[in-house]
Amino acid sequence: ELIVVAAVESVARQGTSLEMTLNDSTGRMKARYFVTEAQPGDLDRIVPGRYICAFGGARSAPAVHFAINGLRLVESADEVSYHMIEVAHAALRLQLAEKATDAMASQKV
Repeated sequence: ELIVVAAVESVARQGTSLEMTLNDSTGRMKARYFVTEAQPGDLDRIVPGRYICAFGGARSAPAVHFAINGLRLVESADEVSYHMIEVAHAALRLQLAEKATDAMASQKV
């Protein structure tokens, strides 16, 4: 599962889905959210310029996109900042783990 906090750049509403272009400041991505049951009015508030927090996974068919399993509107700019810090922290932890693995592999040789 991936968690993305991103600005909505475009929205196309279809019968049972939303197709969006999101920008999380690292780049743009296409995203799809399929509505399976009646949703609160928040979906109507998803418009270009709003930020959303979404979770889901990457898909390659029919085209590369982020398949959203759930989402909510971001209510505070602090959420965007917090998410950026959280992402940077996770990236640093992954880099440290990779360096430790490389160091252990070189010691065994």
